[in-house]
Amino acid sequence: MNHNNTELFNLYKNLKKDGGFKYYDTHTHPFDVLGITDKTSGINNKDEIKPSLLEKLKFNDLSLGVLDKIFRYLPRYIENNVIKSFSQRGVSHFIEQMNESGIDVSTLVPVSPFLELEHLNEYASERFIKLGSINIHSVTKEEIPVIISNQIKTQGIRGIKLHPNIQRFYPNPADNPKNIREKLEIIYSTVNKENIYILFHGGISYIKSSKGFEKVDYADLKNFHSENKEFLREIKVPIVLAHLGIYNVIRPDIDLIGEISTKYDNIFFDTAAVNQSHIINYTKKYGLSRLVFGSDAKYFNMKYAVKTIINALQCIDSNLSLEERILTVFNKNYELKILRNK
Repeated sequence: MNHNNTELFNLYKNLKKDGGFKYYDTHTHPFDVLGITDKTSGINNKDEIKPSLLEKLKFNDLSLGVLDKIFRYLPRYIENNVIKSFSQRGVSHFIEQMNESGIDVSTLVPVSPFLELEHLNEYASERFIKLGSINIHSVTKEEIPVIISNQIKTQGIRGIKLHPNIQRFYPNPADNPKNIREKLEIIYSTVNKENIYILFHGGISYIKSSKGFEKVDYADLKNFHSENKEFLREIKVPIVLAHLGIYNVIRPDIDLIGEISTKYDNIFFDTAAVNQSHIINYTKKYGLSRLVFGSDAKYFNMKYAVKTIINALQCIDSNLSLEERILTVFNKNYELKILRNK
């Protein structure tokens, strides 16, 4: 039986309430990670963040094509929208969004050098999980294990965020110059030793430059996996490829996503800012065992993202009941397989 949007959202909320489960948003940015806004001051504006046109169009190919042109020819429009979104910030406002969305715990994602872990100090409660971050270009090889260990001890991080596009490196160590290759190898061996997970950005990004925005694709899915790229086998802890690995990608290769999830037992994908149809097509072929919910940055609407994903879960063919599908994506995959690494 198909539910309308109101019935579906009520089922989602009551399922958690009745079963005593926690719902996780595994990918959130309370502050801008592109270096456009100031992280040290702001207002706690409680105006509602409306769903963007991009969300309403479900990140379809047309909307992504238009977005590409806006980044190229109207960079100031993008900057103004980012500034507007992130002026509405503060812990109480963020928790209010979570409550309205039925989310119990949000994972906060910094990206050094534009957003350091220390910028998240005010977000200290059981409602938040923090990831660490490290700027691969500004540290020495010897500093890397110390920095990661210190972030675990002082901030309680459960994983580390790596953003190949912003941080300008290829995820496969061998694809980089010698100094970056060696640093990546140390990062990967350190997360194995510390038993924390990795969240990689996956897909295309538009990065602010002197000329506006530059399209960058270090995190293209093909750079994670091909016949001559087996580095993922060396990482023994869970790996999450954000955005289903296809952020801003028009006409993505769903079979490549499936090939990666089939070949590597420790690879997962989050749903942040992904076309609903791609999620449906992926899960129809490859199931739900590698999917976790994420809403992404504050220029998107958390509650709208929740509704989009539970609607997608209703649309797929599965041996699991709708209730089990919801619990798998919003709770079990993240809590059991990634956080507990079982």
